[in-house]
Amino acid sequence: MTDFTSILPVDTWLVVLEFLAVPVPRHNVEGIYDEDSIILRSSPAIRAMATLSRFFYQLADPFRFREVHLAVHALEDPIEKYHRIKELLDLLDRRPEVKLWIRILSIGREIEIQGRERDDVDVEYIALERRIHKVTSELRGLSELRCMHMVFTPTFLSAILQLPQLDDLELKYFQVLQGPTDPTPDWSA
Repeated sequence: MTDFTSILPVDTWLVVLEFLAVPVPRHNVEGIYDEDSIILRSSPAIRAMATLSRFFYQLADPFRFREVHLAVHALEDPIEKYHRIKELLDLLDRRPEVKLWIRILSIGREIEIQGRERDDVDVEYIALERRIHKVTSELRGLSELRCMHMVFTPTFLSAILQLPQLDDLELKYFQVLQGPTDPTPDWSA
């Protein structure tokens, strides 16, 4: 079997992967729920390259984590999605370098969860939401953030507005909850 790692240097393979990592077609913020089970969204070519060998899997990692969807759809049972989100958040805790690779992030959940007691789902989601907020404010390479059906604290909103690479912020159906000690967010950032 041919050893592709010796044919070209790693830097050249990274250029090839960059070429293969064509942006996944952008969709409307309301469309973030279309394929709810997907957490990592990458081009089919990147997914195929990642399956070739351990070498390509490791090289493809930054491209596989460019677009992350932590949004939860109301029409499906959210428990499996919550489990997958928790696994990704655990990975981000173990491998902080992955946070630098995320460029596009979709977060939020639809309010009505069919077939479940709302209180049970809320308790499970609230614990995840706190972790999602913490991680989101640490994503220094994030250029696009899509939020739907979210409740923000002024502190979290200020942290988002301070992200150095953030060019596009989509907010749909959101509230800012302000307590007596919370500062007003600086929207000019």
